[in-house]
Amino acid sequence: MLCSVDVEDGWCDPHYDLLQCAGCKDISLRVTLKHFDDTKSVQYFPSPASRKVPDWLYFGRVAGPLGSLLHEIYQAARGGQLRLAIMGIRALIEQVMIQKVEDSGSFAKKSRCVPNGRIRLASSARRLE
Repeated sequence: MLCSVDVEDGWCDPHYDLLQCAGCKDISLRVTLKHFDDTKSVQYFPSPASRKVPDWLYFGRVAGPLGSLLHEIYQAARGGQLRLAIMGIRALIEQVMIQKVEDSGSFAKKSRCVPNGRIRLASSARRLE
């Protein structure tokens, strides 16, 4: 813990902790609120990442627009902006499809990826039990 501050406001008495990870050295803020019914809620800023950014992304194996898009997706997920992360994943898939099959409009590229086995439609995929 780098720093700790208590604030008594008579309402939720927030407690702030500035934390540093012992492993990766990332810094985050923990806010603990004590509610009137003696329950506590804790929030972290930025929120803890559900998945560590892979090392290969830092070594430049995915360069250019795709690499920067992947970084943005991880940043959105780490910040708790899950809808934004999902939109980034969709954009990433679209960019990979454009690289594999030249851009020929909206849904035409999807239909061109199916016959050559690059993607499989859900209706033709086996369901996992």
